[in-house]
Amino acid sequence: MVSSGSYEFTFTEDQTADSLIGYVSAVDIDGNPYNCISYSITPPGNGTSPISVTEEDDITTSTTFTPGVTMYEVVATDSGVPPQSTNATIEITVIAARTPDEPENPIFQQTEYHFLLREDVTLHTEIGFVAANRNTSIMATNSFLYSAPQSEVLFQMDTSTGEISNQERPFDFDSGNTNCTFSVIVKLSIIGSIEVQSQDTSLATVYLRNVNEHSQSLL
Repeated sequence: MVSSGSYEFTFTEDQTADSLIGYVSAVDIDGNPYNCISYSITPPGNGTSPISVTEEDDITTSTTFTPGVTMYEVVATDSGVPPQSTNATIEITVIAARTPDEPENPIFQQTEYHFLLREDVTLHTEIGFVAANRNTSIMATNSFLYSAPQSEVLFQMDTSTGEISNQERPFDFDSGNTNCTFSVIVKLSIIGSIEVQSQDTSLATVYLRNVNEHSQSLL
């Protein structure tokens, strides 16, 4: 018996009963007359399985599901004497269905942002904004998550507006301890009544300008 060791399927909780959600496959290398394959599925807790496998290798549902992740064991058995079998795991991920009040997945308006920062700027000065699609539904809110492993002490973000500003440390273009270019990774997370959070990521690059030489920067 030959079979894949694992299968993964994902669908939303509004999937109706008796729906096709995927396929499994097992092959009897002995060939006829022992290649008639039957399947059995064991759910967690050894109760009644809400999924089943047809003779055509289709996995179908027998009921509706609630959001979550569940592991099942599927056993494929041939018609030999004695019968031979093989097993695999099936991971079912059910995600909450989006209601009309909940927003689509968040998307940044740009995959990259570029900002110019004078070295003599005062602390907590607005550098620029990152923007994304917005939804004003009370059921969900957009929350910008600031992530900059190498620049966390240099910049801060208003997580409600996407505004980036400098903080804590003055800049000096001619100092060997200060880089002239900073990479800031920003994430947009959407949190609503859905259990699975959606995120989008963008890159903000901040260029430091030498005010003494009045150098030109092309963004």
